[in-house]
Amino acid sequence: MAFLEKLNEIFNWEKYARALVGGEKNGEHPVLKKNAVALSKWFKGMTIQQMIKDSIAYKKLSGQKVYFSNHTTETYDGSARHNNQIAADVLNDINDVILFSFANYFMAFSFAYKAYFDEESFSK
Repeated sequence: MAFLEKLNEIFNWEKYARALVGGEKNGEHPVLKKNAVALSKWFKGMTIQQMIKDSIAYKKLSGQKVYFSNHTTETYDGSARHNNQIAADVLNDINDVILFSFANYFMAFSFAYKAYFDEESFSK
């Protein structure tokens, strides 16, 4: 999370990639935290199926609302409709946030880091 917060400062995500960080609440970025959890699970090799199951379990336990594309929310009720929306959200997070946005910023960071330290590749 600290690394992502530092990238937020470097790349000014609050201005240029607000979808990655969301708004700031009490000095934290809840959306960035959610994205960090997804990124961590992805890096650890968790299956998509397990990520979806975890997200459903979290909604059930936390009582968080399910958000729909028409900007409506509903309290999680365990229905197929809610579970399908959660699955769609996880897949969108993987595709849009992890595989596209974070990947592009990590690549930009690595190029800048290697150029600054005059390295061809990262040492082990």
